[in-house]
Formats: sequence, C-alpha cells, structure tokens
Amino acid sequence: HQIIEFRGNITDPKDLSQAINENSQFDRILHLAGLSAVGDCEKSPEVAFQVNSVGTFLLVDLIKKHCPTVPLIFASSAQVYAAIGKGISGGVGEGAITEDSEIDPSANTYARTKWIAEEYIKARLGDSNCSYTILRIFNHSHKSQRPEFFMPSIYVQIQAASSAGSGIGTRTGFAKLAVGNVDVYRDIGAVQDLVSAITIVVVNSESKQKIYNICSGKPKLLRKIIENISEQLNVKIEITIDPERVRSGEAKTIVGSCSLLESETNWRPLYGLDEETLVKSFFAEF
Repeated sequence: HQIIEFRGNITDPKDLSQAINENSQFDRILHLAGLSAVGDCEKSPEVAFQVNSVGTFLLVDLIKKHCPTVPLIFASSAQVYAAIGKGISGGVGEGAITEDSEIDPSANTYARTKWIAEEYIKARLGDSNCSYTILRIFNHSHKSQRPEFFMPSIYVQIQAASSAGSGIGTRTGFAKLAVGNVDVYRDIGAVQDLVSAITIVVVNSESKQKIYNICSGKPKLLRKIIENISEQLNVKIEITIDPERVRSGEAKTIVGSCSLLESETNWRPLYGLDEETLVKSFFAEF
C-alpha cells in the first residue's frame, strides 16, 4: 500500500481541506488521530473533545462532501462498553464483550468522546453509498508505549527501581512495586496483532458498514504479566498493594470477543495469547 500521511492539525478545517478535497484520489481513509490516554482526557476534557470528537466531525463532513464512496476506518475504543466503564465482569464465565454488548461511555471523558465520534460517523455515513468500519480497540501494549499505560508503567518502574539502589536485581535485592489490584484478569493484546488486524480491515473494508472489536480474546492475570516482565528484565520484584490504587467493586475478569472479525476476515491474534507470549511481544522489535 502507498501511505499518504496527514501532517496537519485534525481540528483545523483548512488543514483537513487541503488534504481531502474534490481532487482526492484515496482508496481508503484510516483515522487514527486522537488523544488516547484516559488520564490526559480527564485533565483536558475540552482538548479531548476537540481532537477526538470535533476532529472526527470535520473529517467525516469532508469525506461526505468530496469522496463519499471512499471507506473510512475509524479507531474507536472498547472503553465505550458498559462492562469496562462500570467494572462489570465480562469474562469466560459471564460471556465475553461482543459488538452487541451494552454501551455506556459515561465512565470517563475518553469513552464519551469516542462514542460521540462513532455516532456522528453512523449518522453522516449511514446511507447505502458510504462505507465505514469502526474499530473498538481493547488494550494493546508495547515497550514503546507511553508509561501512563499498565505494562509500560510496570516496565518503567522496574527499570527505575533496578538502577536506584545497590543490590537491586541481585540475589539479595528486590525492586519494590506499589500497585493496585493485580489479581484480576484483563484482555491486553500485542501491538503486532493490532497492526495485523488494522491491515486486514483496510484490505477488506470495501462497501461495508461494520463495527469490529480488536482484542486478544484471552484474559491475562495482571500479577503474572508483572512477573513475566521482571523475568525478562532479570530483576527480582516485591509487589505491595497500595490501597489508594485499588478500585472498589473492580471486576474480576474483563475480556473481549474478536469472533466477528475472525469469522469475516480470517484474522487471528497470534502474539498476545497468554501472559508469557504477550510479554515477549512487548519487548520484541517490529
């Protein structure tokens, strides 16, 4: 594929108009721009709304005007599901989260901005001549990711503790980690699988109006993920539970279902199937 990167500001109508106009010759438009960290969105909700929602409005309006038959692929979030926002168990015993699961984006600003964007896409591009694919992406991780996310935060903490004091990482020393509840299961996937999923959606997005979950479909124990990261770094750790980081009423297991994407595109997650392969993928170059 020949990729043409948009280098402007998605909230600036002039920048977008220069990229998408009556002369556009695109085969697909892949919308990945966004403020993605939940904490950043809570700190600056007005910025999150401008980037995640209004930026999408502007882009969709230009697609509708100039190239309505060009498929749009939009990166949304699994945060829009009620199970994630409300801490409702969605696991092997209760049934994994599917594209038909209850929606409730009220838990945080990030979820609300993504849901608003989704609804606008469906409203503006919902006629028979337009094509869109909405991707509800669950957690995917890699060492290059910002430390605000779970696995990178553990990675950074262990590295910092290892270099801070003598004996850390040896037979007599331990890296001490203060964490929340790590005896819960979450669906965290490998970024390699995320990339392959987006690629196959780009190829298969012709004349569709679809919503797909992108996830591993496999719950992983957070404590075991931490232990595997420490093994990869060859640093002994001591986990202590910080009560201030424990969320009351937290669900034991939250996991997504990617069976719809699998059945319609033959995509399969290959890397983040268990804690060990997930952590190996986390450290792998790609």
